[in-house]
Amino acid sequence: MYVVRPIPKSVNHIRTESNDLFGLMTEPEVRISFSAGSRDMAQIVANGGFVGASTDSINWFESRGDRGWWSATPLNDGSSLFFRKGRRGEEYLRIDKTGTNAFYLLWGI
Repeated sequence: MYVVRPIPKSVNHIRTESNDLFGLMTEPEVRISFSAGSRDMAQIVANGGFVGASTDSINWFESRGDRGWWSATPLNDGSSLFFRKGRRGEEYLRIDKTGTNAFYLLWGI
């Protein structure tokens, strides 16, 4: 999985969309949504090396739009946004206010 390995046992309802099916794109875009228990979600953030996103990162993320099943709507609903710089691009992990639903974005650079 793009987000973290090993995948915690409570992770479910995984949905993905990517323009990089074979890992060959120079500027990949990968969107993943999933659910997990709140303890496992905290473990994903910690083990994945995500840190709290800056204001600039939040503004950029929110400009990516909403795809119905994948949410980048404004974070004024109590959601949290985390960021990490990966080997293939910038990675964002939004966790909704329940702490159990996540939306991940890999944006290749």
